[in-house]
Amino acid sequence: MSGYGFKKPNAASADEVADKINLSGLSKAPLRIDRVREEEAVARGAAMGFVDRAQGEGRECLSST
Repeated sequence: MSGYGFKKPNAASADEVADKINLSGLSKAPLRIDRVREEEAVARGAAMGFVDRAQGEGRECLSST
């Protein structure tokens, strides 16, 4: 195929891009979640009308399709 005219001139390879990105400040350890703060945030969201689908609420609208 011709690429439909969307060729990227001088496109860098993935290795070249990885060498330019500084990831030293990012932690690879799992995030620590404070359960109390999470429960407070979920309660505030529920008060505003947001539903956390992970809690199982709202499944009836998903299964009807």
